[in-house]
Amino acid sequence: MEAKSDEGPPPHVCIHPQCGACGQLFVPGERTVALLFSKTTSTCLVYNAYEFSASGYAQQSKTGDHVFYKIPDRPLDLGTEESITMHTDCFQLCHQAFKSYNYRRDSQYNGGHRRDFRRLWLAATWRYPWKGMAPLKLPSYSALADPSPSIISKLCGFKREFLPEIATLIQSYSRSSILWRFDATLQLAEELNFATADEEEAITSREESLTPSHGIKYQRLERANIHAQFSRH
Repeated sequence: MEAKSDEGPPPHVCIHPQCGACGQLFVPGERTVALLFSKTTSTCLVYNAYEFSASGYAQQSKTGDHVFYKIPDRPLDLGTEESITMHTDCFQLCHQAFKSYNYRRDSQYNGGHRRDFRRLWLAATWRYPWKGMAPLKLPSYSALADPSPSIISKLCGFKREFLPEIATLIQSYSRSSILWRFDATLQLAEELNFATADEEEAITSREESLTPSHGIKYQRLERANIHAQFSRH
């Protein structure tokens, strides 16, 4: 799903400091992808964002179609495009989940891969209420919650569920393992699977236009447990 840009100066694409799927902060050297939503075709375009770096720019090839940079290192007045950033392996895991029969079997709404990635893009953009927001760097969900024995068993490749004591023992010896990133990613995929079309396109009861001090206009939507699509500028 690698996309090509039109002729002219390469557009600047913002790279966020944390994964839109697992919520973990990126570590320099980790491979990332950027997903951009196209309003004209209602599809998500997937770009190889190369390695996450400690500097303001990603380590990308000179022939790349986009310039990837990290906020707030560069102002947002250069035709920047809004994106979500994910670990490459987290993206691949979501892609596999979307294709799996078990994932589809109990789905309440089957809208195909286009709908799946649209939901993923919406869920990840909600981490940042407006475009260009400085990173909060809060602890990720996977760092705060204990995975269930069934999730740990699945990640370890076992068909039968571990006893809770065994699952706890496995987790205690692998606190920094990639398994817990995958746990958070799988939980997000399952939540997106069971979300209904009504939850995704919920109508808001109140909408206010706000302009932050740095001049970026965005829409504020107020509603409990909202999962709605909204306008972002």
